[in-house]
Amino acid sequence: MFGASKRGHFGLKRRNEKTNKIVAYEIVWTPAAQEDYRQIIDYLLDKSNDNVAERFTNVLFKDLTILESMPYIGRPHSKMSAVRELVTGSRYILFYTVLRQEIILLNIINTSRAE
Repeated sequence: MFGASKRGHFGLKRRNEKTNKIVAYEIVWTPAAQEDYRQIIDYLLDKSNDNVAERFTNVLFKDLTILESMPYIGRPHSKMSAVRELVTGSRYILFYTVLRQEIILLNIINTSRAE
């Protein structure tokens, strides 16, 4: 999924499946966010099974789709005003910032494994 393009499949302007409107913002994955995602999937596959990893991915991408149309849905970070955070699933937080028409996904943190 994360080959040469840092934008993954979110880099293309596309239409919202429900409203048929062009999505105004696009998700840009940083290398750190890509690595966080890989580590989470590896952990879930190691500790659980394919179904758990697939459910996590489905919830994450559903939330990213919502974020594309409502980028300010996440709350501002308490110490870094340019960073926002959005809880996805029951134990993951997406850290991101909004720049022009892009949502820069900075990190995905598992709150139960956070140090």
